[in-house]
Amino acid sequence: MRIALTLRQLEIFLAVARDGQVTRAAQTLHLTQSAASMAVAQLESLLDTELFEREGRTLKLTERGRLLLAEAPELLARVEALPELLGGQGKILRGELRVAASTTVGRYLVAPAIAAFAAAHPASSTHLVVVNTELAAAAVLAHRADVAYVEGAVTRPGLIAERWRTDELVIVGSARHWKGKPVRLPKTGLPKLGWVMREHGSGTREVFERALRAAQLPSARELLTFDDSEAILQVVASGIGVACLSGLVVADGLRGRRLVALQAPYLKLSRELWRVTRIASRPGPLQAAFHSFLDRSG
Repeated sequence: MRIALTLRQLEIFLAVARDGQVTRAAQTLHLTQSAASMAVAQLESLLDTELFEREGRTLKLTERGRLLLAEAPELLARVEALPELLGGQGKILRGELRVAASTTVGRYLVAPAIAAFAAAHPASSTHLVVVNTELAAAAVLAHRADVAYVEGAVTRPGLIAERWRTDELVIVGSARHWKGKPVRLPKTGLPKLGWVMREHGSGTREVFERALRAAQLPSARELLTFDDSEAILQVVASGIGVACLSGLVVADGLRGRRLVALQAPYLKLSRELWRVTRIASRPGPLQAAFHSFLDRSG
């Protein structure tokens, strides 16, 4: 059953319960006595129960009136706290943030930041989905995510992409396979190499293919395609083909000397990382705090 009581009725009830008189409560609330009496009568009618008993000129709470008195202050306090909660002015951040991220950004930057953010704000929760750039942007547009962090260009209507960070792609091969060989790749020899590639829709692939076109080189000779950078690393480290991946992805493999960085200075492999939101959306306090946290963590 739906009961259409108002917060003002509860306020008046509490004032009458505290003062014991409608007249005094009305003065406290700057109401006429008739308005205060009507509010109490309406509340009793809505709840189908008597809340007060008259004892001379004083009103005393009934049993059910005492029950309401125990609950009403908390109800009002929670409603009064809503502007502070929704405005992010309180000390504790609450709520759920839904984040989409492209594969490299999600695994190496966003996921670690979410873990640290959750520890700093335990009353909040953050849900992360890791997909490629195209799917991450689609999730924001479809309201399945509040924000996306991606490595590819996003030009979908209804979305706005702002520069967030810069990332460098690195061409890598197996350290064992390239041992003793020149690591500088001649421009004429690049098309002869076999490449292990990310899938279409990947921001990493997009940057690499754009760099080939800018250098007036043909498309890469594609040996294998994976939608997972770690799988590509395993294949390349075993001696099959070469790959172009984010420096974030290949860092451990280079340090562990499983991989070797191959030089192709004629390719522009620097790229921007992007923060994507809906044009009409306004970040709430939790989202704004996460943005700041992620920016500082870098």
